[in-house]
Amino acid sequence: MLLQQLISGFATGGLYALAALGLVLIYKTSDVVNFAQGEMAMFSTFIAYTTMTSYGMSYWEAFILALLFASVLGFIVERFFIRPIQNAPVLSLLIVTLGLMMIVNGIAGWAFGFETHSFPAIVGGELKIFGAVISKSNLLTLVITVFIMGILFYMLKYTLAGIAIRATSENPTIARLMGIAVNHVYSITWVVSSILGAIAGMFIAPTTFLDVNMMSSVLLKAFTAAVL
Repeated sequence: MLLQQLISGFATGGLYALAALGLVLIYKTSDVVNFAQGEMAMFSTFIAYTTMTSYGMSYWEAFILALLFASVLGFIVERFFIRPIQNAPVLSLLIVTLGLMMIVNGIAGWAFGFETHSFPAIVGGELKIFGAVISKSNLLTLVITVFIMGILFYMLKYTLAGIAIRATSENPTIARLMGIAVNHVYSITWVVSSILGAIAGMFIAPTTFLDVNMMSSVLLKAFTAAVL
C-alpha cells in the first residue's frame, strides 16, 4: 500500500510541478504571475479531447496537436496581450492575466459546453510490483514528467536559449546590453510555459474529469509548489 501511494503521489505531484515550472519561468523572466495558466491548459486539453472524439484522432496525435495549439496560444498571449504593456506597473499585468483567465474560461464554455467529460488515460491496466497494484498510467506519467523536467533542466543549464533565459531573469537591461533579444526570450518562456501547462492538463484530466473549471484547484496547488 505504501509503494502504491508513493507512486501515485509522485505522479500527481510531478504534474503540479510541471504547472508550477510554467508559472516560475514566466515570473522569473518578466515578473508576471500568470493567473490564466490553468485556463490555457484547460483549453488545450479540450482541443485534444475534441480532436479525438470528433475527428477520430489517436491519443498521441491529439496530444501533439494540443501541444502545438498550446505553443501558439502562449505566443499570442505574450505578443498581443502582455508585450504591449510589459513596462506597465505589475498590478496592471496581474489584472490582464486575471482578465485572460475569465475570457478563456468563457470562450471554453461557449465552444465546448459546461458538461463534464471523461478523458482517456495514457495507457490502461495495472502492474503488480512487490505486491502493490500500480496504475500503468500513473507510472508512465511519472516517467514522462521526470523526463520533461530533465530536458528542461538541460535546456536552462547548457543551451544558448537557456543561458539567455537565465540572463534575462537576472537582469533584463544588462541582458539587452549583452546582445540578448529579451523580447524573444519572453516569447520562448510563454510558449514553454503554455506547453508545460497543457501536458499537465492532459495528464490530470483522466483523474479529475474534463470540464471548464478542472484546473482551478490544480492552479492553487501549482502556486504553492512554485512558492516552495
